[in-house]
Amino acid sequence: MNTNVGKGASSFNAVASSTVASTSAVGWGGFIISTSMAQTVLNELQSGGYTSVRYEALAPFLSTNSAELINFTVLDYLVNTAATLGITVIIDPVHNYPESTSYTLQSHFAQWENQLVTVGERYNNAQNVILECVNEYTLSDAPQKYQTIVNTLRSDGITLPLQFTYMWGNVAALIPPKDPLNKISIGHHVYANHDSDTSYMFSNETFIQYCTRVGIEAREKDMFANPTNACWFGYALAHGTKVLCTEIGGSYVNDPVMNPYNVAFVIRTLQYAKMYGVGVDCFRVGQNSNIQTYETLAEQYFHISFFTT
Repeated sequence: MNTNVGKGASSFNAVASSTVASTSAVGWGGFIISTSMAQTVLNELQSGGYTSVRYEALAPFLSTNSAELINFTVLDYLVNTAATLGITVIIDPVHNYPESTSYTLQSHFAQWENQLVTVGERYNNAQNVILECVNEYTLSDAPQKYQTIVNTLRSDGITLPLQFTYMWGNVAALIPPKDPLNKISIGHHVYANHDSDTSYMFSNETFIQYCTRVGIEAREKDMFANPTNACWFGYALAHGTKVLCTEIGGSYVNDPVMNPYNVAFVIRTLQYAKMYGVGVDCFRVGQNSNIQTYETLAEQYFHISFFTT
């Protein structure tokens, strides 16, 4: 990783870390609004064997709520402390909501870029940071916007790894922008969304047999092992692209349905990601205790661990 500092960088000093920011991380993420919350989250991650955390914030043109904007005191603490623990921090400073704010991003492109430059310059000497350049963007000019962002950041001297999240449809093909440093990862967000499913594991079934019977295994193979489906990870992997999925969960809603199918889908996705070398950040939908909820239900439904190193 780099030790260079971009133009106008602040006096932030990252603690040296032996962990290189990469797409092999598995972790959790969300809005982290205080140093005490940051410490609690990092303690949970370290004790569970996780290796990444995603910090979300909205840009000023997307929100005026101070709790949703970047708090650099908190973020500095998170990055420094995570570095001492070997934890990668994925910074998502322009957390748009695709259905409602893609047009806002389009009409505020200069501010979008400026937000990324500000964050990139501040943490350019941090060895455990990935800069997430967009959460989800639904418009067809995404390829041009993404390439312009890469060009701007690299011209500014920012050498951090960059993450882009793609949407489906005409902007879905997982082909990354060109980067002279070859330090880009891309991905989709993945949710089970079988909220009305009532399929429980039979007493004589294994976990894999359950996943096969309810259709999870077919979904996973299409996502990870299909080199012709341009909307999924297998296509990107077949083209030598680094893939990092920054959100995964049972469902989109803030109080996710934790039925057996949804829990099994998240577990099996993590297992496939490990097999294919894909980084995954488990998104904390709802309360912070969801990590414990997944772990508890994995044991309850399937008699297995949710995640182990």
